[in-house]
Amino acid sequence: MKAGQLQWGTAFGPPRPAILNESGRFNPDAIERQLAHAEKNKIRATYHRAEYLPERRRMMQWWADFWTRHRRRRDRLDEYRESASSERQA
Repeated sequence: MKAGQLQWGTAFGPPRPAILNESGRFNPDAIERQLAHAEKNKIRATYHRAEYLPERRRMMQWWADFWTRHRRRRDRLDEYRESASSERQA
């Protein structure tokens, strides 16, 4: 793992509910609905599928943008470290 990369305590990445809840941008019920496993009862699944759908769409776009911003910052940091390292060696 490169320096500057995030490391998480789980094998599957960051604690998504915590990040989404701490952002303060989304209804906690919408977060839970988005992260919920598939409903086994097909009739219930049909009724609950669209619950909070507009907010869930905004949430997933925010999540994608969050990681895009993180990746760009990490890449800039890596470039800075590489240039600083090459300057020290010269």
